[in-house]
Amino acid sequence: MIKPKSPRIARELYESLELDSPKDPKEGPTHKPINLTLDTVKSIFNNIEELGAKAFFLILAETGLRVWEVLNLRVDQIDFNKR
Repeated sequence: MIKPKSPRIARELYESLELDSPKDPKEGPTHKPINLTLDTVKSIFNNIEELGAKAFFLILAETGLRVWEVLNLRVDQIDFNKR
């Protein structure tokens, strides 16, 4: 379990990731994305203590990949020579 240093920042991150379940799949999600400021992203990153969670968050923040895309990412899919 990840224990945040700052409950306020943890709550802000959690609320930014919360999705509403669409009633009709054709309608799509009903949530509106929340754009986090660079300072907020840095603050969240600095408040993550666990190394694995920190790496996971950094990949999400730097690449724009979705959570499920990062979870399914394999090392052989990463080009370490090109950025």
